[in-house]
Amino acid sequence: MRTFASHKGSWIVAFSLALGGLTSSHAGSFGLPSLPSLGGSSSVETQVNSFVSSVKAANQQVARGAVQLLQVISTPARSAALQKQLDAINGLSDANEQSTKVAELTSSVSAELTKMQQDPKVQAALKKSSFEQKKQFAQGVFDVSMGMYQLTDLQSSGPGIVSSAYNNPLDATKVLAVKDALPGISSLLTNGKPIVDSAVALARAADIKLSLPTSSSSTFDFPGK
Repeated sequence: MRTFASHKGSWIVAFSLALGGLTSSHAGSFGLPSLPSLGGSSSVETQVNSFVSSVKAANQQVARGAVQLLQVISTPARSAALQKQLDAINGLSDANEQSTKVAELTSSVSAELTKMQQDPKVQAALKKSSFEQKKQFAQGVFDVSMGMYQLTDLQSSGPGIVSSAYNNPLDATKVLAVKDALPGISSLLTNGKPIVDSAVALARAADIKLSLPTSSSSTFDFPGK
């Protein structure tokens, strides 16, 4: 008969393998769902939960900002379609699925803004827009920038949370959520930069002064024209 020690040794090997590159879908084949009964670090679990919550909040802020600013210079039909996408994103509970949908949204918004930025008609329309529309545009730019600012911080802190599991193999499956989230953060940062660049160029052409975040605690302020 195998002893508890020999079973435990097998589990630890499985957990070490999980840290090296298994996805959550692979975890079940190694019996990893039994992990909670074996313990692990509660501090790591707290860090993971905080990380995932922060990623979801930053994703939503980027998505909200991208939609807000594009709606100002879009047709009513396109504006409604954007709102529908945003509502769907906000209704998602899975962080990775949300990241995928936000990446799709920001990719399309980025492509549209890149073209619009160079269109004199769009520039003129934005310049003639109401104070509230200009404020909405500025708020959108701020939200995308702030979300990216937070995602950059998360991209820096995420690997540290993952590597902390090496101190306790029982934490390996806990940090998979962080490991799985990092590629989505990278994609969103890639898509977000041209959105901000194009929006800043449009704002400059329309004589709109922007308030951009300088830290994760910055607050929005619209100085107007």
